[in-house]
Amino acid sequence: MENNKAITEEQFRGVCKQALPHLKELIENLREIGFDGMTSITVTGDGYIALDAYDSGWSMLKLSGQNEVRIRKEFVEVV
Repeated sequence: MENNKAITEEQFRGVCKQALPHLKELIENLREIGFDGMTSITVTGDGYIALDAYDSGWSMLKLSGQNEVRIRKEFVEVV
């Protein structure tokens, strides 16, 4: 896959218009379950997806080239 980082303003506006309804729905779903912390989404063109709900310890990860999607809970302990 060619690494093409160039995107025009028109293309980016189109992507934003397509993504915005889904992002608004995600925000509403998080509010409904009582989570109002910061959440981030990272995606790459080769299929990598990461969703992190900060301060909750939860994250979702799909590695590029894999069909399996995993959720995980961070474990933190003072030693």
